[in-house]
Amino acid sequence: MDDSLREFLDAMEAERESVGAAGGAPAGSAFLGALGRMTSEAAYAPAVRHLAEMGYTTEEIKGQLLYPATCEQIEGVLRESRQKAASGESEYVYVKDTDKYGKPTFRRVRKSEADK
Repeated sequence: MDDSLREFLDAMEAERESVGAAGGAPAGSAFLGALGRMTSEAAYAPAVRHLAEMGYTTEEIKGQLLYPATCEQIEGVLRESRQKAASGESEYVYVKDTDKYGKPTFRRVRKSEADK
C-alpha cells in the first residue's frame, strides 16, 4: 500500500474516532492534511519529481503542469522527496527470479538486502 494512502486511511480512522455527535471534520485536522497529500500525490507529485530530476526549476515545473499547483506545493513535494531519499526509503532494486519452469518474476528489495 502506498505511504500516502496508508497515511490517509490512518488519519481517517483517527478522525472518525475523535469526531463526536457534531459530525464532520474540524478545519485543519489530520484528516484534511492527509487528504491534501493524497490528492497531490495523485494529481501532480509524480510529474513534479520527474521534471525536477530533469533539471527544471520550480517556476518551470509550475509552467509545465496541467494541474494548478502553487510554488509552495511544488517545493513541498520536492522537500518530501529529498527527505525520503535521505532516509533511504527510495533505495530499492528489483531482483529477477526464475521459477522451475523458466518464468521470470521480479521482486523489489532494499539495496542493502540485495547485496547479501
